[in-house]
Amino acid sequence: MIREALSHAPDLDLPNLVLADLITIAPDLQTVYPGVPANPPLDPAAEQ
Repeated sequence: MIREALSHAPDLDLPNLVLADLITIAPDLQTVYPGVPANPPLDPAAEQ
């Protein structure tokens, strides 16, 4: 569903934070948006 929505509206000006979350859900979007960095963790202590 996400891939389809983005393919029908390629000119969406989504912020990188949103695109990074979408790439997390649908990793194959990384090939479409290769320059989008991953979002930093919200709580670094939770990563431990």
